[in-house]
Amino acid sequence: MTSHYKPSDTLIGELTKQVGDNKITIKPKALAVTWGKDSRYWDINDKEKEGSITLNQVSWLEVTGSFSIKDLTCGKYNLKFKVALKPNAFGWQGSPVYFFVINPMSGKRIWKKRDLSTLKKDGKEAYVPDDLNFEFTADPKPQVSQINFGLYEIWKGGWKGGLEIQEVVIEKIKA
Repeated sequence: MTSHYKPSDTLIGELTKQVGDNKITIKPKALAVTWGKDSRYWDINDKEKEGSITLNQVSWLEVTGSFSIKDLTCGKYNLKFKVALKPNAFGWQGSPVYFFVINPMSGKRIWKKRDLSTLKKDGKEAYVPDDLNFEFTADPKPQVSQINFGLYEIWKGGWKGGLEIQEVVIEKIKA
């Protein structure tokens, strides 16, 4: 038995929403969370399907997800996590979080690093990072049909907690 949280394909489908031609939202329970089934580390409420998930404490932060590009229109997109730091958040100073998305045109990872200790510990939402962009065009053919993304802090080894993940937003950048 593993202590990692991995949603079913059915749940991923239910919690991944297409909002018009230009936006996709993904609720946190559609994400894979390392140590997510262990309540010492994460609070993932099984009764509330569309609710947020909260990091209690981990030294290995790894949250990943994916979505299909079949419903996206061509253009440039931004991927960001809607998060909040709780008043009891700790361990973020000197532990930057790395965000990635796989570019469908090249199949390569695009990485962005953010210091979450700059967020206020007031539980108010913030979008991070603000510049994780990827481009999708009709020609040439994309290298991948599923776009993987995630956030990590696995290198510093320090304990951190108090991060609430509310959703992931993939939105077309207006020209």
